[in-house]
Amino acid sequence: MVILADQSDERCSTFVQEHILAYTIHIQVSHYMQLRLDTGNLGNGAVKTFAAEQQWPIPAAGSVTAVTLDGSGKELGRTTFDVAADDAKDNATAFVDAHLPPVVDAQKKWDEAFELASKTNRRVWVRISQRYCGPCHLLNR
Repeated sequence: MVILADQSDERCSTFVQEHILAYTIHIQVSHYMQLRLDTGNLGNGAVKTFAAEQQWPIPAAGSVTAVTLDGSGKELGRTTFDVAADDAKDNATAFVDAHLPPVVDAQKKWDEAFELASKTNRRVWVRISQRYCGPCHLLNR
């Protein structure tokens, strides 16, 4: 999920943290890999150029744009939230839910990996973590 917002705008930053990326409240959002683009820092032009190349709109002041992509980079959905709107929170939840990545059958992948390893006399390397797991990130480094 790509999130375009002016991170210096307290209202937009709070909205993103509490209603789009709050995995403790909305655990499904942790299924996304997230890229945040600060549209408030357009002076260097890199964010603006990148957004234009992708045909993503730069949201107006007080707004946040979210874009979901699949694993190959194909756009699945896009919306802009007016963070002051009464229904913005509900719309953010609906957008996240509507564009969730497919659920992977971990048990099936586990079984297939060990079956293949057994047949080829190899070992299986298992990484168990989530994007929000602090200790996992420390161990990863």
